Amino acid sequence: MVGERTGQPFYQAEGFVGGMRARGAIIVLVLFASLSVVPRVAMAADPVVANVTWSPWVPARTENVTIEADVSDPDGLTLVSAAYCSLPPFTCILYDLQDPDGDGHWTTGARVRLVSPPDDRAYGAYFNVTAIDTLGFYATSPKYYVQYADAVDVRSGLSSGSAQPGGTVTVSGTAVYAYSNKTGYHVNETALARYTAVQVRIVETGGTWSGTSDGAGAFFVGITAPAQTGSYTVNVTLSNRTIRGSQERNLVSATEPTPDLRVVPDSLVASPNAPPAGSPVTISFTIENRGDAAATGFVARLVVTDASSAELFRHDFSGLSLASGARSNLSTGWTATGSLLTVIVSLDPDEQVAELSETNNNATVALTVEPGLSITLIAGVTILLVGVAVAAALVYRWRKGRSKGPQ
Repeated sequence: MVGERTGQPFYQAEGFVGGMRARGAIIVLVLFASLSVVPRVAMAADPVVANVTWSPWVPARTENVTIEADVSDPDGLTLVSAAYCSLPPFTCILYDLQDPDGDGHWTTGARVRLVSPPDDRAYGAYFNVTAIDTLGFYATSPKYYVQYADAVDVRSGLSSGSAQPGGTVTVSGTAVYAYSNKTGYHVNETALARYTAVQVRIVETGGTWSGTSDGAGAFFVGITAPAQTGSYTVNVTLSNRTIRGSQERNLVSATEPTPDLRVVPDSLVASPNAPPAGSPVTISFTIENRGDAAATGFVARLVVTDASSAELFRHDFSGLSLASGARSNLSTGWTATGSLLTVIVSLDPDEQVAELSETNNNATVALTVEPGLSITLIAGVTILLVGVAVAAALVYRWRKGRSKGPQ
């Protein structure tokens, strides 16, 4: 079973190794002194540590790490260990490596845990391997840096943003591993997402294609544009065990340049979302042109309806224009009335613009108006309070007059 010395600081390990080296030096002096009477069979040598590897190459925070190395020494080995230190907070643990079959390949097995829990937000670690032989001589490998990750940062693109229906489009890009800590989201440009599974999916049709990134984290996947004209969302996802990331791109399938208007998903917002009756409400949303031609002179219509679909409020944003791929933020104000309401946005409601699709021009969101004090009630309460104050003043004056008595 693989040994583990939990909590032993790295500097203590180095002191231990230094002591062993001193013992080795004494042994060497004794050997030199006895050369005149003992035939020299072999010269002592330091161990050789080579081919140090670890897997997975970029571990997730909850994964264990396996460290391996090829170690040899003609005098025999008494200890091969790895000092594994998280960054931050520089917490180190020593792990013994084992060579059960005696072939010179030593390993920790899946025993090296990520010594910093997720709460500490450690972004990586470093380790080295030390070997000590039977004479006390030792060798230490260089330090190796291990990047932790909890996401993949995907940078993708299409060979063409529009294609003939059924035409071929190449999805390409690069990806690097990323991590998050207390200061936010970070990308390590040197931690390439190499040999990672790539999946490309057209969201609206479910069409899926697969590939693998190369040793530089680059990928190239050919896909087929949908047979039906329209604008489509291409989702590019890279995943390696539990670590994954994705990015979306727009693809137009059309025989000629055509605009395509839509309300950006989840952009329609009423603020506040539960206003009291009579209070101001701001309604905002974002529109975009997903087609490959400009849309000009169209209307964006905003309507608020009650539970019976009666229209309580309408506002038209007229004379709008959007270039291919462009977005625009729109907003207007309204005074809340009613109770259970629906906010509806319709783009080009009169169909003045020929589009790739007319089915993605609408968006809705529910709005609840809380009951508020009416003007009549407020006026009545005000009159009542004034009356009470006047009555109290009259009683006070009457009591004060009685207390004086006859003069």
